[in-house]
Amino acid sequence: RAIGEASPRFRFSAAVTEFAEILRESPWAHDGSLGAVLAEAQEAVSLMDATPRDREFIDLVQRAIQLSDG
Repeated sequence: RAIGEASPRFRFSAAVTEFAEILRESPWAHDGSLGAVLAEAQEAVSLMDATPRDREFIDLVQRAIQLSDG
């Protein structure tokens, strides 16, 4: 199954997991990007009843992108 067929909560959780793997420079995330994490998390949040912590995660990814670009 493609990730797009999974539930929004699963997709969000996958984005959180990928974010952690990118930050720890895991070999499992060598193809990952913060931009892709952000896009997946934002799409998942738009499809579910998001909590404040879900939105806080999106802010955290946006800050990580700013820090990595600067």
